[in-house]
Amino acid sequence: MKTNFFTYWLILCLLPILSSCEKEEEGDLIWDFSTRSIMLKVVNASGQNMLDESTTNGWKAEDISATYKDESYLCTIVDEPLYQPQSDIPTRYLPAFMLGLRTSTEKQNRILYFGDFTPTNNYKDTPITFHWPDGTTTTITFDFYITWKSKKDPVVTFKCYLNGKELPQDKGVITIQK
Repeated sequence: MKTNFFTYWLILCLLPILSSCEKEEEGDLIWDFSTRSIMLKVVNASGQNMLDESTTNGWKAEDISATYKDESYLCTIVDEPLYQPQSDIPTRYLPAFMLGLRTSTEKQNRILYFGDFTPTNNYKDTPITFHWPDGTTTTITFDFYITWKSKKDPVVTFKCYLNGKELPQDKGVITIQK
């Protein structure tokens, strides 16, 4: 009788514990997404970098500008074009700072950088117009957004277009011919 009583008592005690072993929902995940700049290499018909002043009819970077959201940005030459201002607040959040149009102090192999942008702002068909020293313009549109396959599976899309055609990127750099 004691054995039966003990068995029933054990079952009664364990039953609530075992019945609460359902998988609990996980809390919200906080995702950190890297910011990006539009990176352009501008070449002539011979493939020479137009931002290299030693190129025949090469351009001075300071004579280039860009228009984005009705604001004009003159190209600035900086030591580190991908510099991110640091915050005193300890966080993993990577905010996008509009750094405008910039290039490096390096005279050869110069690349233009415009941005920064974050995919959390869901950019779709967003235009940037570049104004070149020869009086012409080039408008590039871009998409930079997140598609969620599931709560744990975000897909970040970054694409740039010229005249509706997707531009190929080599390590994030878009080459256009002028």
